[in-house]
Amino acid sequence: MRRGARDLINKYIADQKPEHQEALEQVRQAIEAGLPQFTTTLAYQMPTYRDRKNLIHFSAQSKHIGIYPAAAAIEYFKDQLQDYALSKGTIKIPYDQLVPRHLLTQIAAWTYDHNQ
Repeated sequence: MRRGARDLINKYIADQKPEHQEALEQVRQAIEAGLPQFTTTLAYQMPTYRDRKNLIHFSAQSKHIGIYPAAAAIEYFKDQLQDYALSKGTIKIPYDQLVPRHLLTQIAAWTYDHNQ
């Protein structure tokens, strides 16, 4: 991972509301734990993990954290995501719920495995 890109994600998290930063850091750690290799960047103004192509993004929204692993991952994990609002390519984790770290790590790993 390039240092400059990590600094961009540090800044992205630091620029969010203080009460949301811990949850965003938990999302970051969960995603990174599931990816055997990656580079990071900001794409679409949000932290993005890549390995030859975009794998997964996350973003701070006003009432939730958006996780964007692509529609196929959401479809695959839909039974485990029943507690969250979903759309075709988005998982919405409200700030007042615990971040499902283990599940996000699994989703990141699945996304990596299915995009090689």
